Amino acid sequence: MTKIARKDKQFECAVSTSVEMLNSFGVELYPEVKQKWLKALRSGRYEQANGALEEDGKNCCLGVLACEEPELFDKDPYSYLPDFTFKGTDWQNEGFLPEFYMDARVQNVLSDLNDRDVSFETIANIIEECL
Repeated sequence: MTKIARKDKQFECAVSTSVEMLNSFGVELYPEVKQKWLKALRSGRYEQANGALEEDGKNCCLGVLACEEPELFDKDPYSYLPDFTFKGTDWQNEGFLPEFYMDARVQNVLSDLNDRDVSFETIANIIEECL
């Protein structure tokens, strides 16, 4: 899959809305995990996938986190979203992983951005700004 670098109104609106949503949640990630995730997203080591944490050697943005912090996840590497869970958290619930504060709302926004072909670099910038 080719990463699309679009600058059209629909793309900008989707990103802007996602940023507003993430800011409204008031969620903060633990700094050490956040920095590790940002570094991995920007590293170029991961190819971007859609619709699954990991598929055919590619990862979505949450899949990158799963590779970097596997103890946070109960996952089948070929699970399709939204079937994976963070340990102790069902994707469908508003709950969160207590020591990480990654609730379902944040997961949904980030996976939506990823599946709209927003690049890892842009997603990393959004995570850095909003979480």
